[in-house]
Amino acid sequence: MGAKKKQIENINELSGVGEATLEKLNSAGYYDLMSVATASPSVLSEIAGISESVARKMIQESRANLNLGFESGAKLVERRNKVFRISTGSASFDDLLGGGIESGSITEAFGHFGCLTGDTMINTNRNELGKKFRLDYLYKQFNNKPTFTNQKWNLNIPTYVRSFDGDLIRRHKINGVVYSGKKEVWELTLKDGKKIKATAEHNILTQNGWKSLSSLDVANDVVMCDVLRSKKPRKKPIRHHDFYISKPTYHPYTGNRLVLELHRAIYEAHINGLSLKEYIHIIFNDELKAKTLKYIDPQKYHIHHKDENHYNNEISNLECIEKLEHLKLHAAKFFNRFGQGIPEFIGIFSITYVGVEDTYDILCEYPYHNFVANGIVVHNSCKSTLAHILTVNTLAAYPGSKVVFIDTENTFRPERIRQLAEAKKLDVDELMTRIIVGQATNSDHQMLLAEKAAEMLGSKSEDVKLIVVDSLTANFRVEFMGRGVLASRQQKINKHMHVLSKMANAYNIVVFVTNQVMASPQAFTVNELPIGGNIVGHNSTTRIWMRRSKGETRSIKLIDSPHLRDGEVKVEVTNAGFVDIK
Repeated sequence: MGAKKKQIENINELSGVGEATLEKLNSAGYYDLMSVATASPSVLSEIAGISESVARKMIQESRANLNLGFESGAKLVERRNKVFRISTGSASFDDLLGGGIESGSITEAFGHFGCLTGDTMINTNRNELGKKFRLDYLYKQFNNKPTFTNQKWNLNIPTYVRSFDGDLIRRHKINGVVYSGKKEVWELTLKDGKKIKATAEHNILTQNGWKSLSSLDVANDVVMCDVLRSKKPRKKPIRHHDFYISKPTYHPYTGNRLVLELHRAIYEAHINGLSLKEYIHIIFNDELKAKTLKYIDPQKYHIHHKDENHYNNEISNLECIEKLEHLKLHAAKFFNRFGQGIPEFIGIFSITYVGVEDTYDILCEYPYHNFVANGIVVHNSCKSTLAHILTVNTLAAYPGSKVVFIDTENTFRPERIRQLAEAKKLDVDELMTRIIVGQATNSDHQMLLAEKAAEMLGSKSEDVKLIVVDSLTANFRVEFMGRGVLASRQQKINKHMHVLSKMANAYNIVVFVTNQVMASPQAFTVNELPIGGNIVGHNSTTRIWMRRSKGETRSIKLIDSPHLRDGEVKVEVTNAGFVDIK
């Protein structure tokens, strides 16, 4: 009776695998017998630099040492019992997905939040200097692309645009600009001559809330605008900035800067029946008496200079008014210095079809998801919200675990991670050390990062629970334009998703990808089709369609799952993430 054949457990024990071959296999993401057993001879031959006959023998040996035949339903149940789920933060969203985003497969979220053309003009503010730029120029600056000026911005300097905060239009920080591909666009023209070109589904702010361009009523809707007002010439120079008293020890409303405006001190001295000298002495030296004084809370009330000259602090020139009223009084005058602006509503003149153009969108920082473009208030993209939420929820649920975030559109934002983590009262600095971010500059780099993640999992050097790709198709879409290269693009996407799917299945991790969509307007009705066609559809086990509703509400629809019923829920986006709508 022959000796029992030794069981092979590692790929370095396979025939024809020496040190050099093992190194090549590992660098390509082949770490175990399963990865070799499921490879094709031609691919393995090319990767390892061996003949196809040797590759075929390696595959056969791997299969012989693995149970790759049929297995009982009980075995499958046992494997399914090991699946874990990551919460989205919303109970209704989790219920829709059977408990959350599940491990062992790819979950894809896609949606279209509208885009603008590259010639759109955006008012920006950097280093306290206001200037208008084209949207495509901003995209190049934020994504390190060559520009006609050959100048590169220091991205450590924050960039601000103008946003509507619910009351006024004021400056608001942006985190980036993304390219959304070539799309059909329409031109919206207002009665005062303002124009903007956008995709049919881009949201515009009207008197009845947010409406997509395709749903605007030309006859009845009016659109919110940021109307520029010129300053009136003045005969005498007037001071618009205040004098301050620094660090009054016992004043309760000095804020983070620990300063008190002189005109507020004069007004508070007056309402307490004191001279300015007596009042200052008390707030610096007499804690007990300071507690008995009356003060103006600057979060509720402001002291207004009636003649608008901040040199004139006579008590007859000062009045106490509500904060919002004060901001409105000064809104028009501070417009050119990027201060507050009062929104105005303008009627629609026409909406006309333009054609296909390159489109872009701005990533605004929370909490305001809008910006002023060509003087019109429009909504911005926030498709990466769920990716950031899952990142924080994974790290919170599995202490010591790590998340790999493959960022293809410069959308990963530590600021958003901090915001979500602080809402959960988590150690932000500790969380940041457990997020591994890769910035993919092109499709090859993106595929390489996925293979590096597979290498990380195979070597078991990190306890990775979640891999995010945001977004899956952006690089492929930019590099492979036109029907002539469609087949090549699809082959590369298929190969990329095969690596992601293998990781999810082999290591029981969650793989979450976001996807762009293309619009197919017919009779001005928009149908959203995810980029990647059947290749992406077949590789994604669960598919989620995300749409914007009113304000910060999102409509989430489950459109494909092997075991869950289709359904739809609505959630609200907050600083703490997704919450259920009550």
